[in-house]
Amino acid sequence: MNRPLIELRAVVKKFPAEGGAQVTAVDGVSLSIQPGESVGLVGESGSGKSTLGLLMTRLTPVSSGQIIFDGQGITHVSDDAMRQLRSQIQMVFQDPWGALNPRMTVGRSMAEPLKLHTPLSEAQRQLAVSDLADRVHLPKASLQRFPHELSGGQLQRVCIARAIASKPRLLVLDEPTSSLDLSVRAGILELLDNIRKETGVALLLISHDLETVELMTKRLLVLYLGKVVEQGPTREIFHQPAHPYTQTLMSANLPADPTAVLSRLPTVGEIPSPLNLPSGCLFSSRCTLVRAQCQQGFPAFSILNESMAPADVHEVACNRVADASHWLTRNHHNS
Repeated sequence: MNRPLIELRAVVKKFPAEGGAQVTAVDGVSLSIQPGESVGLVGESGSGKSTLGLLMTRLTPVSSGQIIFDGQGITHVSDDAMRQLRSQIQMVFQDPWGALNPRMTVGRSMAEPLKLHTPLSEAQRQLAVSDLADRVHLPKASLQRFPHELSGGQLQRVCIARAIASKPRLLVLDEPTSSLDLSVRAGILELLDNIRKETGVALLLISHDLETVELMTKRLLVLYLGKVVEQGPTREIFHQPAHPYTQTLMSANLPADPTAVLSRLPTVGEIPSPLNLPSGCLFSSRCTLVRAQCQQGFPAFSILNESMAPADVHEVACNRVADASHWLTRNHHNS
């Protein structure tokens, strides 16, 4: 296994709240991404997925922990030093309308990273922008238009073109297709997958769309209230989810087939407030398998397979892994 392209070690992010309190959005998360690897990040709204993406790209500072990019610590590097790295770490945001300057033409927006991160002349930048438009299947005529004159799918192609203009090594995708129609979504996903295969860029895909994550990624992390509760090969987690929260999350996914028999797994109550988290396992307040030991401390990770390859290791933070497996089987049989 090569050296990770990027590595997060016990990263924590806290935000101030009313009355001097603090909200922990990301709590001790550790993860690594290899060059060219595609990793998915899933969880409910408020689980800390987008915050983790912002931390990884250094668009927001960490409260504690370490971020290492290509063997270099970047946790507390200066703004000037981070600007030098910005060309290698890019992000595509959920809202393409909000990501683009409404007063700039699309072509000018696409040329900005080339102006900032390359020595190209203006004429060379124009040629590069034209090539980028071809690469993301964007009509050349759209380069002279403003964002409000383009469709959502076209705007997201602009954002992707702008993100790959500086030939990054890591691309963080925060719900890149959630605001798009289903008819447009497939084209964007195919584009992203082709870019990864052609350039070798590593991808972190943050999404609520489980089918997209299963299709696009090889490894998966499940986040709940800022903590990773399960991680491992995407296909294995989708077909053999081990944590009760992961099982519930997967069972809530609506398949494309309207005639498919659904098997919903139960939870108790709503997701707790980040200002009043349960003790021990954070899922203990909603889990039907909860026991006293679950409330005494956050569970250590258990390894569920014997793989020697780190990327293939399936881990779960649950005291009752065996019981959870029986619970899943029983509920599927009873559906």
